[in-house]
Amino acid sequence: MGRVPSFLAAHIAMVMVALFYALSYFVLVIWVFDDIDPFTLLALRGIFGCLFFGLFGLTIIRQPIERKDIPRFIACGVFGIALNQMFFLWGMSMTIEVNASVLMTTTPVFVFLIAWLIRQEQMTWLKVVGLILSFVGAGLLSLNGKSFSLSFGTVMGDGLIIVNSMCYAIYLVLVRPLSVKYHTGTLIMWVYFFGGIVSIPVGMPALMDTAWATVSTEALLGTVYVILFITILAYSLNAWALKLVPSSQVSVYIYLQPVLVTSIAVVAYTDAVTFSKLAYISLVLLGVFLVSLRKVR
Repeated sequence: MGRVPSFLAAHIAMVMVALFYALSYFVLVIWVFDDIDPFTLLALRGIFGCLFFGLFGLTIIRQPIERKDIPRFIACGVFGIALNQMFFLWGMSMTIEVNASVLMTTTPVFVFLIAWLIRQEQMTWLKVVGLILSFVGAGLLSLNGKSFSLSFGTVMGDGLIIVNSMCYAIYLVLVRPLSVKYHTGTLIMWVYFFGGIVSIPVGMPALMDTAWATVSTEALLGTVYVILFITILAYSLNAWALKLVPSSQVSVYIYLQPVLVTSIAVVAYTDAVTFSKLAYISLVLLGVFLVSLRKVR
């Protein structure tokens, strides 16, 4: 069998990341948040991320970074690790699933705008059409049969999710030149190091106050999932994919998350397949396809 083309492997990696995040909603809401504070998770992600990527980078990769790139590494750590994770976990604990899934679809919009403003990417009509189709499809799928609620009880969480989307968008744009220049292990090691300097102290008080003896087995398993899949694997796969495709293509896979959430709910017999859902999913997939198209030379 022939070798899988690198661009195809990159898209497979991004689908896996979308799946990890889609599953994380069920894990966080059903298993984790009843027993564990979101800031505890923030500290644990910072600690284990720094340990894993630090050991990997220092013992296996051993690639030095240039002094001129340190400010960009710091910015990536602050926006991509500390602020992104803090606002995501904090926001998810204060809003409802429908609001979070709809508001998360704003990330690719921010990525397109930032990358275009700094002239890192060109805005083409195919990307614009693909973005609109995916945005509409993901929004309708998330709202299917439900109501988007900007109530007083969720407005704080909704605002935090939007800020999280903006921080992640800034990270995807800033990290792109570094991902091309450095090994994935080196990149994530330093990004997590600078991000951990902020996230670990912020989450440490909640971590120290956690009564682990009373935490359920499900919450512990959910915490392991958060550390392993949406911390170590997700960041590694995204950073590797950015070597091969632009930031806009990586970000647009966020639109797959409502598709995957719906599919998981159907498989778990908590939701049903309808014609409207299939139509919305088709819009998302068509939009992702258009954004991912390459120019033929």
